[in-house]
Amino acid sequence: MDKSQLMEYLSAVCDAENALYACNEAIEQLQTKLQTIVIPFGCPVKPEKQAPHARYVEKKEVKGGCVIMVVGAVVSFFIVGTATQNGMAAIRFGIPIGAILPYGILRLATKLKYEEERNQAYESAVSSADTAYERAMREYKEQMAVYERSQKVAEATRKELEDAIQFNKQTADRIEQELRQLYLKNVLHVSFRNMVAVNQIREYLDMGVCDALEGPTGAYSQYLQDVRVDRICTSIDKLKRSLLHALNQIVMNQSILVSEMRKTNENLNKMQSSIELSINDIQQQMNCAQQMATEQADQLENHFVKMNEQLEEIHKALSTSAHNEYVALRETNVRRYLKMC
Repeated sequence: MDKSQLMEYLSAVCDAENALYACNEAIEQLQTKLQTIVIPFGCPVKPEKQAPHARYVEKKEVKGGCVIMVVGAVVSFFIVGTATQNGMAAIRFGIPIGAILPYGILRLATKLKYEEERNQAYESAVSSADTAYERAMREYKEQMAVYERSQKVAEATRKELEDAIQFNKQTADRIEQELRQLYLKNVLHVSFRNMVAVNQIREYLDMGVCDALEGPTGAYSQYLQDVRVDRICTSIDKLKRSLLHALNQIVMNQSILVSEMRKTNENLNKMQSSIELSINDIQQQMNCAQQMATEQADQLENHFVKMNEQLEEIHKALSTSAHNEYVALRETNVRRYLKMC
């Protein structure tokens, strides 16, 4: 395999490795974002019907009972005495009857009035409790309707992210198989079959530092020497930290790989920003809808219209992102090379 053929092979391997990295990064970020999709308020609690609390009704005692008894006894004494012409009968029957009967009638009337007032108080309490329960149930149903619609929006948002995660997983699996086919050609030694090594080796050949893989002046030897003196970074995680802290020497020594990683980060950041703005707006609209659940239906509906518009924005961001184009282009290059061989 001459240098031009080797460069074509390395380009295909690098495209596969870089696309696989981009997919895995997207999966990780989307899974993290998936955890943030929550309804910003809890499920409404169904109200329970409360027992009515009737107002206290004072039980009144018969006032002036002694006076009534005395007056009744005197009146009855004269009536019985006059009717019977018998003083003893008037004393034995008239006085007790005159004292007890009026008092008993008055006490019974007082008791009936108390019972009536108590029943009216209880009925009023029952009516108030029923009214409060009906109002609470009406508010509960309105809030529950908002919660259920918000839940559907949240589930649809989760599904968009889950579909994107699944799409990236399927793409990653497919690219991984294609990468395996490339490595099975045994052009590269197994020790150099990773994203960092293949990108760095291609950079050596592209810059003319090396013209072959093997030998004392070959790419393998140059790579191992650079690793020993810490001119290059062999860990993706460490390289990402180097990018974050702008370690210029490492970035300059691994310019091709760093460029690909930057493209991946830029593409994912754009997608993430768009998704995050839409998710935040959806959750804000949910909050507003929940707060105005008992208000006018047309205003409430407007919030759900805005949620669905943002859901469309999420779908658009996930389906037409630069990340997808980046991965698709590199996979196309890999497939083209595999068909040529």
